[in-house]
Amino acid sequence: LLTSDGHVAGATGFNVRTGQFYVFEAKNTVLSTGACSFKGQYHGQDMVSGEGNDMALRVGAEFTNMEFANTYNATAKDFDICGMSRFQCLGGRFTNALGETFMHKYDPVQGEGAMLHILVRAMTQEVRAGRGPISFDLRGMSEEDKDLSRRMLPMFFEACASKGVDPFSEPVEWIPGFMGSTSCGAGLTLKSFSCDTTIPGLFAAGDMANQGLVMGAIAGPGGINLGWALVTGWKAGEGAAEACEGQAQLPVDEAQLAALKEKTFAKFGHKGHMSVGDAIYRIQSLTIPAKYNIIRSEASLREALAGLDEVERDIEANVAVRDMHELMLYHELHGMLATARLTFTSALQRKESRGSHYREDYTETDGEHWNVWLKSSFKDGNIVVEAEPIPLEKFERYGLDVLPR
Repeated sequence: LLTSDGHVAGATGFNVRTGQFYVFEAKNTVLSTGACSFKGQYHGQDMVSGEGNDMALRVGAEFTNMEFANTYNATAKDFDICGMSRFQCLGGRFTNALGETFMHKYDPVQGEGAMLHILVRAMTQEVRAGRGPISFDLRGMSEEDKDLSRRMLPMFFEACASKGVDPFSEPVEWIPGFMGSTSCGAGLTLKSFSCDTTIPGLFAAGDMANQGLVMGAIAGPGGINLGWALVTGWKAGEGAAEACEGQAQLPVDEAQLAALKEKTFAKFGHKGHMSVGDAIYRIQSLTIPAKYNIIRSEASLREALAGLDEVERDIEANVAVRDMHELMLYHELHGMLATARLTFTSALQRKESRGSHYREDYTETDGEHWNVWLKSSFKDGNIVVEAEPIPLEKFERYGLDVLPR
């Protein structure tokens, strides 16, 4: 992002095929770059790498509730696919290695229809207890529902056929599918219904914008976050346009522009023994495993943060960047590193369990001390997290409880 006197004045970028450098001057800028799933296993997440988080963090923007940027869905082990919620509603059952159903132990009310963060935690606990792997069993569905499912979700059944699997005659091995900050309650702090952020001239929409009041600490894709994307896209665009009225275009700082261009291409042609793919895998190894984002502890969070520091040092010293495509992937690494640090630093601060944030060293929800939103920003070279009391009046206005009864 370009800045002028603390105001965002546009952005820069480069063509990933030709290397041409671009400068986009703007009176106001909307970040709608999507989330960071660390290129995880779930359907459609293999290019979601958090560049917007890195851009906003570097200019001092504030984030809210990044500890909840740990969305998991659940998916087949051998291929990424969507459609599980339909099968859950029509008789699909999760079973452990003993053939036992287990979800009613973890959610006696919803059972197989439990929210995603409860489902993946239950899967993790079953595996930890030696009852893994987990399977998804669709054999109890009616013939009518099976026929309708084949027509509605052809890609699922094509994927099954490619692996020689008939999901209606045998259980399919199932795993948590990591989605990171996709469809979660975390993101850039919004100051108003215009979707303006804490940095003048910067607006946010979709997964870039905090959804605290809408989704709280409950994560997962679906109608709520799609609605959030539609409404914030409209409001951010409208708010940014209205704020342009009577506003002059700020001058571009040529020294800043030169520094950004130099930084953009600094790694191009860098020789090293680490491929960008290896670097991605090392970051994934510090974010996707259950101990970092499903069942956390102070020890695991500090381990992850230390590991990220080591990986970044290795990337800067040893990554090979041979062409413009690899240069793009190199910059995406920084989006993943920034998002992971925001997530884990905030998760360390919240010493309780709430929604998708579960700590085995603080297993209870503590409303007496932790009815707060955690605000994260980059100051003096470090991510700083500060607590702000939840604005209860916002919930009371809609008849909502901060802690459901």
